[in-house]
Amino acid sequence: MKSLHEYKNKRSVRMLFLLAMIAFCFSTSMSVAAVPRIMTFSSAVEFEKGKCQNIAIGYNGHLFLAPKTRLIFDSGEPFLWSFAGDADDNMVVGSGNDGKVFKIDPKGNSSVFFDAEELEVYALAFGPNKALFVGTSPDGKIYRVDASGKSQIYFDPPDKYIWDLVFDDKGNLFAATGDSGIIYKITSQNKGSVFFDCDETHIRTLKFDPKGNLLGGSVGNGFLYQISPTGKAFVLFDAPFREIHTIDQAKDGTIYIGALGTETPSYPAKLAAPGPEPEKDEPGSDEQEAELIEIRIEPDKAPALRRRKEKSAVYKLTPEGAVQNIWEFKSEIVYSLVLDSDGTLIIGTGDQGKIFRLTPEGKETLLFTRDESQVTALHRDRENRIYLCSSNMGRLAQLNSRFESTGSYESDVIGVGNIAQWGSISWKADVPGGTGLELYTRSGNTSKADETWSTWSAAYEQQEGENITSPASRYLQWKLVLKSDKGGLSPKLKELSIAYLERNLAPSILEIVVKVPDQPVALRDFDDEEDLRVRSSNSRQIRRPSTSKNGSNDGMYNISWYAEDDNADELTFDIYYKDEAEPTWKLLKDDLKKNRYALNGQQLPDGTYLVKVVASDAPSNPVNFARKAEKISDPFMIDNTGPEVDQFRVKQLDNRHVQVNCLVTDAMHPVQKVEFVFDVGDWQLIYPVDQICDSKKENFTIESETLPPGKHTIVIRAYDRLMNIGFGKFQFEVK
Repeated sequence: MKSLHEYKNKRSVRMLFLLAMIAFCFSTSMSVAAVPRIMTFSSAVEFEKGKCQNIAIGYNGHLFLAPKTRLIFDSGEPFLWSFAGDADDNMVVGSGNDGKVFKIDPKGNSSVFFDAEELEVYALAFGPNKALFVGTSPDGKIYRVDASGKSQIYFDPPDKYIWDLVFDDKGNLFAATGDSGIIYKITSQNKGSVFFDCDETHIRTLKFDPKGNLLGGSVGNGFLYQISPTGKAFVLFDAPFREIHTIDQAKDGTIYIGALGTETPSYPAKLAAPGPEPEKDEPGSDEQEAELIEIRIEPDKAPALRRRKEKSAVYKLTPEGAVQNIWEFKSEIVYSLVLDSDGTLIIGTGDQGKIFRLTPEGKETLLFTRDESQVTALHRDRENRIYLCSSNMGRLAQLNSRFESTGSYESDVIGVGNIAQWGSISWKADVPGGTGLELYTRSGNTSKADETWSTWSAAYEQQEGENITSPASRYLQWKLVLKSDKGGLSPKLKELSIAYLERNLAPSILEIVVKVPDQPVALRDFDDEEDLRVRSSNSRQIRRPSTSKNGSNDGMYNISWYAEDDNADELTFDIYYKDEAEPTWKLLKDDLKKNRYALNGQQLPDGTYLVKVVASDAPSNPVNFARKAEKISDPFMIDNTGPEVDQFRVKQLDNRHVQVNCLVTDAMHPVQKVEFVFDVGDWQLIYPVDQICDSKKENFTIESETLPPGKHTIVIRAYDRLMNIGFGKFQFEVK
């Protein structure tokens, strides 16, 4: 006798085996619809679809608190274009559309330091004796403003735009201008000369390299020039964009280049520059307007040189002359860049006001997104502090090395197609002491979160997995909140997973087509091995009726149907039939895998019939969750009986000819064709009295050819629309 312990052990083994077999059957026979799915978020590309508030997105797909920024000055102007700082930690910013220069002292006090007659201040530079030099546009002028705020015109070239100002180590001022592509060297007040003149329309940005060469980025063909102290130019880089907008250089001589615009054409082209719309009689204005969309300086518009389908990229040019595209923007435009003290690149973009950090290898981190639309200037001072100027609206801020105390991230709305039961939410994260991480969800059935959605859930606490409490729905959104007590450390979300199971929806049968034997119907040419469920109108073809060798009806009624399932479940079909007058359905075939069936009508009495198709998604779902749908066809007639021929009447016309009259009728279908023969010979086609076979009852009149006296026989062969055949025979005598 076996012990109770042995019995329990064997029972447990059998139970485990049974459960394993059940699991195996489910895994092999059920489609994806019945299995929970898991969405995982772990890449920067996925996270960039969401909305960040003081949250950074690392190149490795991690979310963490953004660097803290300190608002230094809100100008109230739509644009801040330029920035400069002096040795006493005073800062100045140039604005538009009012042409003002604001000064901010080390204590944060601000004032209007200079107000130009022109609209835009694109260039600022501190020179000898703490004097500020201001480049204005349009009708470009360069002003000198002393420490007390007294100003005078320092240089007035004929050019329209002053884009950039830099000093060399000898105190000479160099000015980049447009729209003639000239760089001026200005040695003293009103004493300036052309230092470099090119075929480009604008020189947009300037910077001296450690060897005293002047670097200049152009607009037109997108050249980066290296110009020696004697004015000899060499093109270091021919960008595949129209404009080199901003540059900076690392200590090892590597040059970083921000380029934008459309691809460079094969010929020099004039570009519309920022500023007021050209006058109607301005030379060349018609040509510019025909090719460009010029952006006027308005608060709700982006700044300089915006064009149709504009793109942007950052390039790295090594001291050996090797060029590498380290970052190409699909939706952002590079407006400014500056190297941080550790050699990483800080990039300011528009029109979503994003700040990126880019390593020399091209690894990208989205640091934060400003409320302003464009980050138009970036500057690193001698203390390695980084300042940023923004537009729409014009503000000045300082980038801090510490983290924000709190930040939030809202994912993009996640749609799963059908109503889903939400499963668990789990995540991977680093949460150092003094920091916190909170996750929330909400759900709804509209593609945009609105007041009909559920409220945000309570915070989930179990990192290993916790059931989502948001209601079952088509859409879900999750929110992340990060916190740091002192800003020295930040929590970090590395990965997040959400499980869900789509609610099983019943299949639907869209259409049932019954092809009677003589009826050409638009049907797909099915392959015997094909298992089709969804109608495809692009691949239909006309099928002709199938008849036997003697031309009679073969009796096969081809039934096909089109079904679909929103869960992509595997479907099976049961097909039933009944006479239209009967109350009870009779099963023709069950558990069909294909969506067609051939019914032999010759096995059924003549009459009007209906077909019902029942679709089931049971192969892909547990028994309690399986759904069915059914549809009934239009009535169709089964007719296996040929026409009747009767009411013969024979009239002798003369001694050799007779006239035969008869009636051909069919109970269910119109008469299709009638033939006759006298005695023996070939069948001859005859039309009815009204000359067309189109009804169930037709009268025929037949005149014979010359017949000899004596007894004769006429045979009538009649077809209905289903090619059922009926015969009539009549004997008569010719006298």
